Amino acid sequence: RGVVNASLPAYPFSLREMVGSSSYAPGGYFASSRLLPYLGRWIGVQYDYWPPAAASPGVEKMAVADGGDVESPHLIGMLQRGVRSIVVFLNFVTPMNGKDQWDPCARPPTVKDIDDDFPPFFGIVLDDWGQETSYDFSRNQVFDKGDFGWVVAALQGAQAAGRGAVATTELSTVPNDWWGLQGGFRVNVTWVYLS
Repeated sequence: RGVVNASLPAYPFSLREMVGSSSYAPGGYFASSRLLPYLGRWIGVQYDYWPPAAASPGVEKMAVADGGDVESPHLIGMLQRGVRSIVVFLNFVTPMNGKDQWDPCARPPTVKDIDDDFPPFFGIVLDDWGQETSYDFSRNQVFDKGDFGWVVAALQGAQAAGRGAVATTELSTVPNDWWGLQGGFRVNVTWVYLS
């Protein structure tokens, strides 16, 4: 409560800085590296930042990096805004295995079954977690783990039928304090798995 006086920065964000930092994938590595904790200060991108959710006003240094370092498809932002119908284009490197190679209702996925960006939305961690230290999807669970199998099976079924890996699902969120999401929010998600 009250008024906080803040001075303007010496210069605003330039287009060059924003374009450069929005694609700065190494930024996630420098921010999370235990081996090189100070390297990011010299070759990383950092800005003074006042987090709007902070209990009291204050400025802290924030490392800026490619947004895909914490979430590649921007599903969570849509859930935060209360969007009830979402189309998510999953532009992944790893092709999804068909049901003849992997039954998602019978066993957890491996890195050869599905891209590692997708399972964390359901709280599932793949075997190679942590090998890519520049990525941290560990806080991205927004749907129940039990929904993962049938969602993937729907994608596999559509793919096997020749319609492409596209499926519309009705899901309910689980609480996620990190992203400020409450549980029980019902949402229709159309998943488009491209690889």
